[in-house]
Amino acid sequence: MMTHIGPTPHASTRPYPIYFCTSVGGGPRDHHAIFVEKGDDKSGTVYQVTGSMISGFTFEVKPVAKLEDSCILKSTERIGVVDAYRLDEFERVLSAITPPPKQYNGLKRIPGMSARACQDWTADAIAALKKAGVCIPEQE
Repeated sequence: MMTHIGPTPHASTRPYPIYFCTSVGGGPRDHHAIFVEKGDDKSGTVYQVTGSMISGFTFEVKPVAKLEDSCILKSTERIGVVDAYRLDEFERVLSAITPPPKQYNGLKRIPGMSARACQDWTADAIAALKKAGVCIPEQE
């Protein structure tokens, strides 16, 4: 399931920087997400899964005015760029990655379920974007 919060503008033709982001999570591990910076004012879109291992996760596309205002940001790492005309493909690749399902009934682990959270989904998402050629690594 995907939650799309607000419009996704496609006004520019320049490549947009893509960042791997870590922020303070709701549990013992940091939250991981992908951020695409679309505006000269540092605005953009966060792509992430939200939820928990107890309830399951949902894919979310969230426009933000500034990344650091939307979470308690710990770090960002620029991982490449996406061409503006490929943003729809970028979102299709991400929405095709299944968010981690519910893995617990109460406090009891569901048998046969491996532990997966936002960190795992984000790693899979970055790999899929690179494999699809949508996340273009930058030349150093």
